[in-house]
Amino acid sequence: MLDDQPLAYICKACGKPQEALCQPSICPDCGAKGGARDFPSQETVTIAEQNDRFRAVWNADFTIPGRILGTPGVAALGFEFMQSLMVAVMQFSDFTADNDPYGCRNFGIVTIPHEGKPTRVYWKIDLYDRNLEFGSEAPSDLTKTTRVMTLLLPSEY
Repeated sequence: MLDDQPLAYICKACGKPQEALCQPSICPDCGAKGGARDFPSQETVTIAEQNDRFRAVWNADFTIPGRILGTPGVAALGFEFMQSLMVAVMQFSDFTADNDPYGCRNFGIVTIPHEGKPTRVYWKIDLYDRNLEFGSEAPSDLTKTTRVMTLLLPSEY
């Protein structure tokens, strides 16, 4: 993409698209003001929807290529913990400016009880090329992108 080509941005307040050379901070239609989360690009909206589909069905939607990896620390917590973790990640919807500053819905923190104690787990979705060698050059293009969701303990970060 060349720097002088406008991108489509969506106003979260009114839902109207607008084209701009850089991310807007005010909607010309409704006057809403905000930052990146309030005016995501159409590509960001598409990536967020794909990430939600990938995560919500635990990689069972085969139209969205990907893998789910757990670190050794997460795997050591056992099968029952993994079942609870899977459900918690699939149902996660608490996206905020702190954990999702760009609106891609690619990170979250869940807390699962383990042996009577709350155990926090991070999940993160990264977008790679189809060979899993580099970041995807076209992250919203499902034919050129493979998602990798990693589950890890905060101590493994």
